[in-house]
Amino acid sequence: TCEPEGRPRLVCFRSCKDVRVEDVTLKDPGFWTVYFHECDGVVVRRVTIRSHANFNNDGLDFQAKNVLVEDCDLVCDDDAIVFKGENPDFVIENVVVRRCRISTNCNAFKFGTASLGTVRNVTISDCEVCPRRDSLMWDWTTRVPGCRTHDCGISAVALEVVDGGRMEKVRVRDVTVDGM
Repeated sequence: TCEPEGRPRLVCFRSCKDVRVEDVTLKDPGFWTVYFHECDGVVVRRVTIRSHANFNNDGLDFQAKNVLVEDCDLVCDDDAIVFKGENPDFVIENVVVRRCRISTNCNAFKFGTASLGTVRNVTISDCEVCPRRDSLMWDWTTRVPGCRTHDCGISAVALEVVDGGRMEKVRVRDVTVDGM
């Protein structure tokens, strides 16, 4: 759904075709910044996100197919780019993410958490990832073994299938990680 209980998403596209989000800056949602729910044909280009006003402030969440994300600058307190398979009958597929800069305290690219469906044919390339150095929300020193400073993230790429779904043909190349 586009409106979870409690806090709203800043932008939500539900069952849309041929969506383009380009050349905008999005800031400080109550929950996730942008959610593409069962969409087909999504382009996200030159988008700047500053999402750190609350907990669970994801940047871009996708349950979508035929997706291109490029040249984005994302600073998030939670996961930056997330693939969520909430519907076991919807396939997240044919996704390209390239030339993005991501700063996060959690996961730069997250597959899973909600993983009821299938995720396939995803390519991530030529991206830069670093932890948030100015975070006020998360203190991983108390939550993640081995994290000794406040400016560390959890992972650059988290591949998780925890709900019985499937993951096929995920390619990650030329991703530079600084200090996660």
